[in-house]
Amino acid sequence: MARVTRSEDERLIIAFHIRNMTGKYNTGQECAEKFGVPASQWSAWVNGKRTPEDDRLKDLAKFFNTTVEALKEAPPNWEEEKAKILKAQSRKKGGDIHAKAEHATEAKPQADDDDGTDDYIAIVTALAKAQAKFNKGLIPPDKFESSMKSIRQFIDFSYRDVTQ
Repeated sequence: MARVTRSEDERLIIAFHIRNMTGKYNTGQECAEKFGVPASQWSAWVNGKRTPEDDRLKDLAKFFNTTVEALKEAPPNWEEEKAKILKAQSRKKGGDIHAKAEHATEAKPQADDDDGTDDYIAIVTALAKAQAKFNKGLIPPDKFESSMKSIRQFIDFSYRDVTQ
């Protein structure tokens, strides 16, 4: 069976409908069993990480007493719902950047580093992720600035510690 490629919006819209309909009828585990898929695959559908193949979409539509077209149709408040989904995904993927930055200020460069390179790679990665989330509007300006301040403190602390 060929894998279907869907746009991010289409994938998230389908996930939105599956999630809302699942709660009305059954648990996710029951639905996974009903459709003969692992619970992890059902979870990926519900969370918008993957989408069901077209034949599975037809089965889902029949089970939920709707149409495939309805599963692909954006709800009236789609932008608001999409923002909620993306925010939830962001928390699951990377956790709270602010909390990670706060934790980093308490850390010292790793003892097994000769030059602290691993620490700086981690910090640059955290900076890039935070900047990308801020640019997408997923982090409020005040929290972003607070995270950046924590990261800067970590860099200053690490540099001072390495050079002394």
